[in-house]
Amino acid sequence: MKKHMIAMLLIGVLSISTGCGKEEVAQVVASTQKPVIVQKVQETEYYDEISASGNIQPEKTVKLAYKMPGIIQNVYVEEGQQVKQNTKIVSLDAYDYELNSKAATATWESAKLKMDSQVDSKINQAKANLDVIEKNYQRVKNLYEQGAMPAAQMDEIEAKYIAAKNLYKEAVDAKEYTSVELRKAEALRDVENEKLQNTTLYSPIDGIILKKINEAGETIAAGYPVVVVGQIDQVRTEIGVSDGDINKIHKGQKASVYVFGLEKEFEGIVSEVGALADTKTRIFPVKITINNNEFLLKPGMVAKVNIKLEKKKAILVPVDSIINMPQGPIVYVYSEKEGTVSERKIVSGEIIKDQVLVLEGIKAEEQIVTEGQFRINNNDKVNVEATK
Repeated sequence: MKKHMIAMLLIGVLSISTGCGKEEVAQVVASTQKPVIVQKVQETEYYDEISASGNIQPEKTVKLAYKMPGIIQNVYVEEGQQVKQNTKIVSLDAYDYELNSKAATATWESAKLKMDSQVDSKINQAKANLDVIEKNYQRVKNLYEQGAMPAAQMDEIEAKYIAAKNLYKEAVDAKEYTSVELRKAEALRDVENEKLQNTTLYSPIDGIILKKINEAGETIAAGYPVVVVGQIDQVRTEIGVSDGDINKIHKGQKASVYVFGLEKEFEGIVSEVGALADTKTRIFPVKITINNNEFLLKPGMVAKVNIKLEKKKAILVPVDSIINMPQGPIVYVYSEKEGTVSERKIVSGEIIKDQVLVLEGIKAEEQIVTEGQFRINNNDKVNVEATK
């Protein structure tokens, strides 16, 4: 029985060797080999990049608040509304401030009238009186010194002269005092007038109403924001950069900003590079400014920022060509001479789009398996269907 089986096998082998050509034999052998697609690796130029996420923010945010308390009379805007500089935003009930302004103005007018009429008049009168008494005093003094005037009369005229001088000094001092009162009244008038003017708030910038905090009829305190206005013809996003990369970034550097809500990429410019790291995260803030003339970008949208750094050369392989094994990542390297593949351990680096940076393990001009690598083993003969 064994002899019969051996004979049958020999007949089968002879029939194959005699009945088929060499090409047919090769096709039979190739059909038993696993198909793969290989790619020749080359050194590729690429940019070292920093990639981080951030939120779109207004280039400038202004919180409008009152310097004094009051009751809101009108709010003239709605959230999301675009406004120009000096657009009326909100106003307070101005009745009390109008009364205070009128009272302060009246006080100033009274002080000014007193200054312009009474004070100067009293000074002039006191001066004229002093001049007359001074002449009499000098005349009497001369007569007294000559012995022609009694001492009692000299004492009387001297007393009048001293009183006149004091009266004149009081008139001059009164002018200075009245001048101080006038300046005080003027300052009070200006303060009350400014308060009256400040009962209406205007937008200090061209922008958009980001938030309306209060409504008409509500009482607000001094210093508390009523409306938030943002400038969005330019917007910015802030990202965090590690201490190892912060010195690679400089102001004016270009950045690409992909906004997920719009599924669109915008060009940005690095506008600020932080010099102080966050004490908790140890990252440095970097701000990127983006033109938003069409107002497509809205505050709060999520963006991914890529900043290109220096240009480098390295071997990059497709992500899918790498197999993660317990001992580390590997690729299969194809030997054209042998027609076999060999398992090669590599040291991988960062992922750049759909490729991986290979630091060690393969060299330029070698061929790696990019498809079919999960069906083969070390030292397998393979059938290369295509080369990329």
